[in-house]
Amino acid sequence: MTDTQPPRVLGLIVCDFHRAAIGTRSRLAEPFGQTTVLQQVVARLARVRGVEEIALLIPPDQLPQTQGLQSPGLHVHIHKLIPRPPSSDARVRLGRAWNLLAWRGGAGQWTVFD
Repeated sequence: MTDTQPPRVLGLIVCDFHRAAIGTRSRLAEPFGQTTVLQQVVARLARVRGVEEIALLIPPDQLPQTQGLQSPGLHVHIHKLIPRPPSSDARVRLGRAWNLLAWRGGAGQWTVFD
């Protein structure tokens, strides 16, 4: 790899069309111009230099809502999201709700060290 060649990058988007990460309603399927919010996110991520593929992780019961996300020249892969156990999901959601400014990643999926 040369200095002018960007590294190969996989764009990963965890999607839930019913509930956002902190437990509020999801806006992924809402209109955004001529498309939806999720379609805009995918299109913009596809323009990032170095991103060669995009993977969407979606709960199995929501897979039918992924229509229109794949297009020629765009390598979008749709995978089933294996959900956390309900007790873990509730703990993570509560931690995120109390730590809105810094919940991305880390121990238990929420941390102030991001």
